[in-house]
Amino acid sequence: MKHITLVLNVGSSSVKFAVAQGHTIVLHGSIDHLGKQAIVHIVGKKHETNATANIPTIASALVAVQQILSDKNITPNRIAHRIVHGGQRFSKPTQLTSSAINYLHSLIELAPLHQPANLLGVTFAKKVWPRASEWGVFDTGLYHDLPIAVRTYALPKALTDKLHIRKYGFHGISHGWAFHQAVKKLRRPAKTTSAVSLHLGSGASMTLWHNGRAVDTTMGFTPLEGLVMATRSGDIDPAIPLYIQQKLGWTAKKTEQMLEQRAGLIGLSGLKDMRDVLTAAGHPVPGWKHGVWSGTQRAEAALALKMFVYHAQRTLSGYLGLLAKPNAIIFTGPIGENTTIQRLIIGGIPAARGIHIVSVHANEEQAIVEALDA
Repeated sequence: MKHITLVLNVGSSSVKFAVAQGHTIVLHGSIDHLGKQAIVHIVGKKHETNATANIPTIASALVAVQQILSDKNITPNRIAHRIVHGGQRFSKPTQLTSSAINYLHSLIELAPLHQPANLLGVTFAKKVWPRASEWGVFDTGLYHDLPIAVRTYALPKALTDKLHIRKYGFHGISHGWAFHQAVKKLRRPAKTTSAVSLHLGSGASMTLWHNGRAVDTTMGFTPLEGLVMATRSGDIDPAIPLYIQQKLGWTAKKTEQMLEQRAGLIGLSGLKDMRDVLTAAGHPVPGWKHGVWSGTQRAEAALALKMFVYHAQRTLSGYLGLLAKPNAIIFTGPIGENTTIQRLIIGGIPAARGIHIVSVHANEEQAIVEALDA
């Protein structure tokens, strides 16, 4: 009998879900922009609906998913959760026993925006569908076996060993999906393909692929490291947070919240949606309703966009330089699939000339379903 699998991808401000029979997704949807006018998007075999509803929290969004499935008489016998952080213990899809869940709770401080929401989904599903088996598929899994020189930080070994400090990497589900879809498009064997994949969304990261293996990635011990993002700073001088705490008397927690939630695009321009940043900077996005920008807002947006693009160009150029013969540059994610962003990034990199540019539609839910039976 084919499994009826419910995939729950619970984020910090949205819930995505999918129902699969075997490996075929028969229903999927999302609940975004939580609040009195939350957007509920559902796609079935023969229909697609968009509606608004009063769904103020992640918890109430999960209840809405339960109701959607109940209305369609769907009872899953297997539930798969996207879990951001698997730590050092979990790299493959893992059944979520009480012991496993306790360990995942211990990792919350390493991914404070997403791990709590992921685990809220686990708790909810156990109560609502107690007979279903529950599995975790981990964003860090792809990077579990990074080369030791890549995953190790130049800190005292006794300290890194005691606190399990290493480059964990994130967005692995998306990068793995994008790479293997690109290989299919290029009709190349994965084992002889070297590439760089860019997952660009609210969170942004890049992964270096050599002969079908992920050998480096921009996110590190936490999702803060790497590229400029919607609300995260990305790479900065590590002395800056210490300097802020000393000068302003901020606690470590307050400084962390600033770096996670008030930096990046929103810190530079007051805008965290790249579609707003693009339009304010003079690059209209078809179909996107935007506000009226002042001269100051336009200048700030232009700077934010320039920094986002430059940091991506700098990292991409470095990664390409490590490959003897790059076969592809792969873009995925809601920002990565934007052709204006692709053009702005690639246009400033001489090393990218002549390399195949592949755009892959993000589909983490399908990737999770397939990972369970790999």
